[in-house]
Amino acid sequence: MRAGRSDLAWIGLVAVLLVPVALHVADHGERTADTGGSPAFEGGRALDSLLEAGAGRPVILNFWATWCTPCIRELPEIEAALAGGPVPVTVIGVDIGDPEPEPFRRYASQAGLSFPLVWVDPETAALLEERYRLPGLLPSTIVLDGGGLIGFQRVG
Repeated sequence: MRAGRSDLAWIGLVAVLLVPVALHVADHGERTADTGGSPAFEGGRALDSLLEAGAGRPVILNFWATWCTPCIRELPEIEAALAGGPVPVTVIGVDIGDPEPEPFRRYASQAGLSFPLVWVDPETAALLEERYRLPGLLPSTIVLDGGGLIGFQRVG
C-alpha cells in the first residue's frame, strides 16, 4: 500500500515541533550522550526548558522509572499513539523513579523514542510529585493544557 502525502504529513509536523524543543533544551540542561537512542536529558532545568518550549500547546507528561515494567511497556504505546497522525502536543517522558541516572541512560540509549526523556534526581522528583499532585504510583500521565494547567491525569 502506498502512503499518500497526507499520511506522511505528520512526520514533518512532529519534526517541526521537536527540533526547536531539542535545540532549546540543548542549551539549558545536560544531554545524555547521543547514541542513536531517544532524545535524553538530565536535570530539572532541562525539564523546565522543554516545558517552556511547549508553552501554548498541550503537553503530555509521562512519569516513569526503568524498574517499572508497566512504565516501560507504556512508553512505546505513547510513541505508537503519536504515529497515528498529526498531534499538536509536546510529549515528555520524565524518569522520577531512578535515584541514579545510569539505568535511565542505558534505557534511553536503546529505547528509540522520538519524544524526549528526562531524568531528574530524587529531590526534584519529590517536588514534581507535589507540584502535579502525583499519587506515588507509576506510570502516571498528566496532560497540561496550553496554559500549563492540569487537564487530565491517568495513573497506571
